[in-house]
Amino acid sequence: MSRINAIAIAELMLGLQDGCHTMIELGEMSGLSMQTVRRYLKLLHKRHVIHVADWREDAKGGRTLKVYALGTGTDMPRPKPMPQKDICARYRARKRQERLMQLMASNSGRYEVAA
Repeated sequence: MSRINAIAIAELMLGLQDGCHTMIELGEMSGLSMQTVRRYLKLLHKRHVIHVADWREDAKGGRTLKVYALGTGTDMPRPKPMPQKDICARYRARKRQERLMQLMASNSGRYEVAA
């Protein structure tokens, strides 16, 4: 193991000691690739060094991400998927908001205040 890799792994472990983090957050903290972080987390989880403390939504709100914590706790079960009608409603609300923002941006030039 090279010195740089050892430092990156130490950063990963410090991140876990600091609190609960997702794989993406741990990758950003340590500078390791996602594949390497995934491999280390899988090994640490298998040896009961870490556990799944919570689940978070990703930036798109669709996929859930594991939140890891240091210690031998019980894994939190994966949440049930969101019903399709709720997914569609969230999508429609987001599109409605985007159209409103575009409309406001296109009308902003019309109402200039005379100095």
